Amino acid sequence: MVLKEKDGVKFLTFESLEGVGHCFSTRVGGVSEGYFSALNLGFSRGDPPERVLENYVRLGRAAGFNHENMVWARQTHGVNICRVSAKGMDYGRADGLLADTGGVVLVTFHADCAPIFFYDPINNAVGLAHAGWRGTLGEIGRKVVEEMARHFGSRAGDILAGIGPAIGPCCFEVDAPVAEAFMRLPFAGGHIRQRGLKFNIDLWALNRESLLRAGVGGVEVAGLCTKCQERLFFSHRRSGCRRGSMAAFIWL
Repeated sequence: MVLKEKDGVKFLTFESLEGVGHCFSTRVGGVSEGYFSALNLGFSRGDPPERVLENYVRLGRAAGFNHENMVWARQTHGVNICRVSAKGMDYGRADGLLADTGGVVLVTFHADCAPIFFYDPINNAVGLAHAGWRGTLGEIGRKVVEEMARHFGSRAGDILAGIGPAIGPCCFEVDAPVAEAFMRLPFAGGHIRQRGLKFNIDLWALNRESLLRAGVGGVEVAGLCTKCQERLFFSHRRSGCRRGSMAAFIWL
């Protein structure tokens, strides 16, 4: 990914997705204070809402989207996926969003979970997924590809994907039951490492493998650990609930 800055706001974009509007936020360039400092995008965390809204305005101005056109759903760390047709609607509980019309900006929220971006330049369609460990285990990326085929006629080989900043294999440590669940994935070999009684899991690689097995045309991986890079990112593993939230955005 490429780190960009405009008017003091820092955000990231994929080189391979230059044909579509998109970005992933950092924590740099907003007006929030304290442990929300500074570009917090989470309304539900206790930060004054007027500050959060101003953060969206600033990021939208810098990255090139209209904050009034944003659409998101209530994330559940699952694999539900919904098609978005208009702003201002309640899309219920979902961790994956799809669209093939302009006028909407798809949004998912993150603070260690992986954002996965999808773009089909042939059918002019986009998707966005929030892949925590449960979403990764459930292969939400593959399911987004399947839903893009069902809704838009997308061919997997035409879809370009990007996996944004998320907790890396250096820091994502789990207990044996979670590791054992991942070991049941046929492509998990080499992406789980035992360290004493704990296990480190590479969510970046597992999501990439799932997407490639689904047949996508290309996958760009940011390789940026949200827990390690405190100056750029909020991290739930690092800070618990005393933190802000980042967000992923994609639009036509």
